Amino acid sequence: MAGTAALLLRQGWEGPGGLEWGCPSFVFSLDESSRDTTHSLSRYQLSLESLLVALRQNDPVRLYFCLLDLTRGATELDNDFCHAVKAIPGTTFSEILRIFDPVNVQKNVDSAPEICISYGASVQTPLGELVNKWGVKTLYVSIFNRLRLIQQARRSSQVRPLLNDYAVLLRCAGATSNIQAAKEIWFEVKRDGYQHWIDTQLYTEFIKVRYLTEALYANNNLARLRLRPLDLYRTSIWLPKATVKRLKALVSNTTSRQAHRFGQNQGELYWAEPLTRMLRRRFPLAKLERSAFRRGFLPADELLACAVLKANGRNGRTVASRVLLKDCWGINVVIDWDAGTVDVSGGADFPPGSAKAPTEALLDAVVHCFGNQGQVVVAVKLVDFLSTRYGLMVPDKVWSDLLDYARIQQTRPASTEWRLAGFPSRLIKTDTLLDIWNVCTQHPYNFKPGMKDYYTLTKILILETASKSRPLEAIRQIRPLYRDTVRQLREAWQELVLTTRQGVPNYAAYRRYRVLQSRKNYMWYCFHYTALQLLKKTKPGRVDDHNAVRIIPEVVRELGPFMPKTITYRIATGIVQLQNDHVSVQSVVTTQAVAEPRPISERPLPEVQGSDSAASQEGNEINQEEDPASEDEIEDQDDDMCGHATKDFVGAVASGESVVSAGDSPPSSTGVANFRFPPDWPLATQVIERPAFMYRPPLMAPPGQVSLTWLRDENKIFTGFHDDQRKKHYAAHRVLRTTVRAAAVPVDLGAEATQKTQVRHLVWMQR
Repeated sequence: MAGTAALLLRQGWEGPGGLEWGCPSFVFSLDESSRDTTHSLSRYQLSLESLLVALRQNDPVRLYFCLLDLTRGATELDNDFCHAVKAIPGTTFSEILRIFDPVNVQKNVDSAPEICISYGASVQTPLGELVNKWGVKTLYVSIFNRLRLIQQARRSSQVRPLLNDYAVLLRCAGATSNIQAAKEIWFEVKRDGYQHWIDTQLYTEFIKVRYLTEALYANNNLARLRLRPLDLYRTSIWLPKATVKRLKALVSNTTSRQAHRFGQNQGELYWAEPLTRMLRRRFPLAKLERSAFRRGFLPADELLACAVLKANGRNGRTVASRVLLKDCWGINVVIDWDAGTVDVSGGADFPPGSAKAPTEALLDAVVHCFGNQGQVVVAVKLVDFLSTRYGLMVPDKVWSDLLDYARIQQTRPASTEWRLAGFPSRLIKTDTLLDIWNVCTQHPYNFKPGMKDYYTLTKILILETASKSRPLEAIRQIRPLYRDTVRQLREAWQELVLTTRQGVPNYAAYRRYRVLQSRKNYMWYCFHYTALQLLKKTKPGRVDDHNAVRIIPEVVRELGPFMPKTITYRIATGIVQLQNDHVSVQSVVTTQAVAEPRPISERPLPEVQGSDSAASQEGNEINQEEDPASEDEIEDQDDDMCGHATKDFVGAVASGESVVSAGDSPPSSTGVANFRFPPDWPLATQVIERPAFMYRPPLMAPPGQVSLTWLRDENKIFTGFHDDQRKKHYAAHRVLRTTVRAAAVPVDLGAEATQKTQVRHLVWMQR
């Protein structure tokens, strides 16, 4: 029976030839009769036929894998491919784009919807399998690259897209945080002759994508794109040189130790350019706003006005935001920076049922506009005024984002930067955060916090109180949520095994299992990070200190499953080290530096770890080396070294891979929490470029020296390596990273289930 179950699951989750990651077998099944009757057709035509069948069935998952099959190995210069996609009717292509809209993909395909995958979560949990080196989910990158390829092939065949197609393509580009691609699509709208047909919907989508105003476009991480004082320098404020130097030193101290590229410009392959530096430019946004007024889109369209408000928050246009509130809704916002007071008044009267009346979208817009700039108090005042003046119910998401922005401004990097820049009004005290929590959870708002909000509250309480009993009590309140998720995960696994054995279409059960699995991993990391923070922030004073003697032992006893193998904390007389008996090993990560750059084919593979026990011990050691307890001090900085077998752009080009699939490999199904690899399984390897932070070659230089002009003339690419010993520590270098993960049944399902239903998955390798 156990062998039968394993065989059924292996057949149900592996594609033909084992080429695709875990998915029900019906997703890959193609009509064999159609292959026989159309034997003379090309491979692209067969793949296109299967894609149209999936489209008629309205199956987004099967459609996704048919899209992968259609574009595999295809280029814009392939005549067969261009001829095949040219035959797709315009309305049919629009329907394909509609199904691949990121909003629909997040709802029907994404296995970790609305989950913030930070650096610590990507390293400590299998959630890192879902993102690439830029911190973007590989699912959205894969879809966008292939849709973009099809559109370019159709354009080369003189097929012009419909106007509504551009809005979907813009959203796909936004889901990948690719600002340059969004700008190219916007220019194509004008080149295709639609410049006089642009409507408010398309205009709104471009502003949203250009400034990454939506949570999906920012990968659900508000801290990644927060406004910094250096972003305002020379655009709206002027700072002394000494202050600028200190601010740059703070940024350098953070970025010089990180080896990831989350939240950075994807167009800069070798230089660490934060996305916030691309969003800081004010002139393009001011030009778009003036054009919207000239076209008559503003002040009539509320969604466009809200998009402009959120975009203002990305580059710090505070005065422009207040003017827009006055022009569109008649709201007056008076801020006295010296006295630290905020006065909100006015508000136009709208008849009942008026389309111009404020809605919940305005509440969300003011939170992101002023919260991203650090003006949390102004955001709270506006939310309270709008809800009272117009009788609006404040959604839970608005309060959740507001609390998250307040917590971000309380962190050490944000508070230190604003204090050095001379903006004391943007400093948030812990008492203010707790007051916001008390206001939103009581009548009349009655906010119902979730796991993310309690996670934010525990971070606040750990920093606010000397006693650790309050954060421990908050953890106890959300512990039942984790148990309930584990129970649902067990039920979803049983349903998946049953439906796979019966041979019925079971993608709904499969996706439910993957979503619960991601939710459980996210909760595990929240408890893991909170537990380590409690141990780290404990500073006992006397021998009978209450925290060290009573609270910390309770934390170790209750949160032991979420702690590393070796637990360390301080007491008045020294350091205590405990060996944890019940540890959940999430991942094993090792790094090896390469002194000189060599071609990918000549780089040696790292050695394979020998046994499960060794991997278990190393997993706990790496938890100590890459302690995520320091994540709050450097904010939610993320890492690309997540253990997935995704190739980066440069590695793909060097190995001859098609650019369309560079950096967007499907997430490996082997990255599941608490799994074991057999020792003979291959390891996934990845080559990462760590960017140079402070050094570029000069634009022009004497003969014999490296310069950007010389590189362009010689058609060469500067990779960041430099032979100048004085600047060697600034140059980029390569590292090989190997992540050992195991794939079978979660430990939470029990040892018996693990032995009976162990399943092997395909391990993707970069060759």
